[in-house]
Amino acid sequence: MQDVKQGSFAEDLGLNRGDVILEVNKQPVNSPDDFTKIEASLKSGQDVVFLVRPRGARTQDGTIFLAGTLP
Repeated sequence: MQDVKQGSFAEDLGLNRGDVILEVNKQPVNSPDDFTKIEASLKSGQDVVFLVRPRGARTQDGTIFLAGTLP
């Protein structure tokens, strides 16, 4: 579990500590290593879409999309 840094892109999108990122730009995230690899491939000005299970939500509660353009 990671903290969301104040003033970061993640905070701007509305990600919170405890949210589970399931996909980034339709690429599955099954581990912190998966996220790190995807993050390394992203470039400034690129549109990014996260599929997220909000903190405390169960699998059957559903997911949300959070999107933005990298600064």
